[in-house]
Amino acid sequence: MQQIKRIDGKNFYYMFLAGSKNLLLNYAYLNKINVFPVPDGDTGTNMSSTIQSIIDQVKPVKKLNKTLEDMVDAALDGARGNSGLIVAQFVQGLYNELQNEAKVDAPTFAQAVSKAVDHTYSALVHPKEGTILTLFRKWSEVLLKLAYETDDFISLVQSSYRELEKALCDTKNQLSALTKAGVVDAGAQGFVFFVKGMLDFILAGGDLKDLVGTRQKILISEEEMDIPQDQITYRFCTEALITGINIEREKIREHLGPMGDSLVLAGNSNKLRVHIHTDTPQMVVKYLSEFAVVQNAKVDDMVFQTEIRDHRKSDVAILVDSSADIPDEVLWKYQIHLVPLKVQLDNNIFLDRITLLHDDFYAYLASNRPYPKTSLPSLKDIQNKMSYLATYYKAIIVINVSSGLSGTWQACKECGKKIQAQTGIPIEVCDTKTLAGAQGLLALRVAKALEGGLSFADITRLLPVWSQLSNVYAITKTIKYFVKGGRIGKVKGFFATLMGVVPVVTPDKDGKGSIFLKSVNQNKSIDRIVEVVRKKIKTQSLHSYCVEYTNIESKPIAEAIIPRLVEITGKQPAFFTQVTPVVGNHAGVGTVAIATLME
Repeated sequence: MQQIKRIDGKNFYYMFLAGSKNLLLNYAYLNKINVFPVPDGDTGTNMSSTIQSIIDQVKPVKKLNKTLEDMVDAALDGARGNSGLIVAQFVQGLYNELQNEAKVDAPTFAQAVSKAVDHTYSALVHPKEGTILTLFRKWSEVLLKLAYETDDFISLVQSSYRELEKALCDTKNQLSALTKAGVVDAGAQGFVFFVKGMLDFILAGGDLKDLVGTRQKILISEEEMDIPQDQITYRFCTEALITGINIEREKIREHLGPMGDSLVLAGNSNKLRVHIHTDTPQMVVKYLSEFAVVQNAKVDDMVFQTEIRDHRKSDVAILVDSSADIPDEVLWKYQIHLVPLKVQLDNNIFLDRITLLHDDFYAYLASNRPYPKTSLPSLKDIQNKMSYLATYYKAIIVINVSSGLSGTWQACKECGKKIQAQTGIPIEVCDTKTLAGAQGLLALRVAKALEGGLSFADITRLLPVWSQLSNVYAITKTIKYFVKGGRIGKVKGFFATLMGVVPVVTPDKDGKGSIFLKSVNQNKSIDRIVEVVRKKIKTQSLHSYCVEYTNIESKPIAEAIIPRLVEITGKQPAFFTQVTPVVGNHAGVGTVAIATLME
């Protein structure tokens, strides 16, 4: 029988890849049984994201220490959720112990795993038994014991796997939430899937052909799982990746501890991934931005996720990017999902409308600090969101900001093709040729159409038509923000400024920003746009409209528009809301907007 006495960087990576493949194949199942620490149904997605980050970023080399170093960096970049951060911290601990080793034998590896488990426990403020932590600890104990009996990695993994299966079953009795639901811990199950994948690979002789492919949808009917909804103490699962020099972990731990629970700090003194369940994600990220440089963040609404798991309104998911200025209460009511764009203030990256307070952003915009930069969501963020939705829905409709203003539509199109191929779930990605309130009105119309019984096929046919019937008018106080943000050309902006006119900006037929009309002041512009709406409804029926404002000082101006529109339309606005930072970055301080959607 074949034996493996020592493993190097490539051996280890391919074993990791084999384990990862088996976990990825079962990510949907892990989502279904996820009840601890909260039943938000995303453990499979989070563990998959962490592992997929390593797969995507790491190119293995012969030296084990170099391969592990690259894996640590990738794991911290992609870690998501409690289980994801625990995995990242374990890899960090393994690297700490093997950073001088190009190859290792079985006893050395077993000792390194044992110390890596201790390192992993130290990352959690309140480690809980009955979770993936327990499986890590059990694995390390078995490896240490077996390493005195055999120097063969195959025997080591094979024998330890049998013990892991027993330990996994025991998790049902270690946490009340698992006992009540009658399931094992999702993170612990994920680790067992991982070790089983490693075992199958090495027993098959390490054939790399077996590693082709990454993810397949596992369909589980709702009837197969009966998981109660436990109380969620804190609403938002919040994470941030921060970098700096000699980051003071204890200082962060002390400050963030009172702001929530499930606090995990994974990483090292120069790169740290922070995870916490909290009601104030903006305050968490704001504090971290003052302490270090925020490279990325992730926030999941666990209450919303639980509602989706237990009480979906439709089999078709609606996904919008954050350019669609839909108020939170509307998102919740119609179960509209959101993927945020990104805003850079100084060197810190914030999630649009999620980790950045609107008023903080507009205060920054009005200052003389470096002008904010905006960027589309990463492909990984979009894929994670779509994979999560594919667990619960039979189809997905994506309603994007105009492709003439952002690359978000193209990114969603690429991700949609990939996730559709992996899961078999149909995904329609719509370029609305608009943004802000008009984009929000389109999403709301789709939600109501689904409520009214229209099918996925009906809506994908009608949505391009509805998009052509929408418009948004940004009534500015100055054009300078559109020019600074790159949405209006410098030449047009220069002449508009020179002539002392205040423009109204709207998307043109290609979805790019254009000057719709010019007035001598904002009040005149408002009068003229109200008149535009009046003329429109003489020849077309109005489906809906909304009114928006940017900074708080412009709110009364926007509020004063509503009675005038109610008078001429006979309708209340579908919503009244504040313009999200990624759009406000171009609209600027003082801008108000009116969006319309015709029948």
